[in-house]
Amino acid sequence: MHKRLFLAATLAAAGALAGCQTPSPRAPLYTPQQQAKSFGYSEKRVSPGLYEVSYVGPRTRIATWGDPHQADVKAVKMAAGDMARLRAADLALKKGFPAFKIEKFESDATVNRDDYYPWGPTVGFGFGVGHHYGHHGPFTGIGIGFPYGYGPYGYGGGNRSDAKARVKMQVRMLPAPGPDGEDAAKVLQELRGKYASEAAGAGTPGAGTPGNVKPPATPTE
Repeated sequence: MHKRLFLAATLAAAGALAGCQTPSPRAPLYTPQQQAKSFGYSEKRVSPGLYEVSYVGPRTRIATWGDPHQADVKAVKMAAGDMARLRAADLALKKGFPAFKIEKFESDATVNRDDYYPWGPTVGFGFGVGHHYGHHGPFTGIGIGFPYGYGPYGYGGGNRSDAKARVKMQVRMLPAPGPDGEDAAKVLQELRGKYASEAAGAGTPGAGTPGNVKPPATPTE
């Protein structure tokens, strides 16, 4: 009897869990927006040697209140700025320019807060040792519960926030690094080191480490 009840509970739990789908892995931060759709970089040529580089960040869960909230928004905007700067460096090298200068920079972030009231089955598994229906020893139990809530500060309720950053910059390609320009290869190396796999797509294919990237002999615009 107990085995049949345990089996029924197990099947019910499996059915409840079957509705949960594992989300697809997110593309790296440094991905063309045309490919990632909801985030990524893009650029357009404004005039010879001048490009507009844009980056839209992915929607990111952040703290809802206080100093942690402000710090999270700042971090989201910084990551978007870094990705736009990384694209500027990568684009400069691909076009044959060893340096670039950011002539105009715009950045903003949209923050959303959502009050939620979870509802639906939850499944719990447990294992223990004790006296259960005349039997002394180990036993296993499964429970299915239904949470309820009456508000963001009530049972099971709460709120959550997310932020999405956007950056737009005008980038001037330069023939050499200088006081007003950045060394494209150094920027590439710095940001690939900072973001690791999130920035792995940056750099000329087959060029080895970012510091060894060699631009074409003739710059292209």
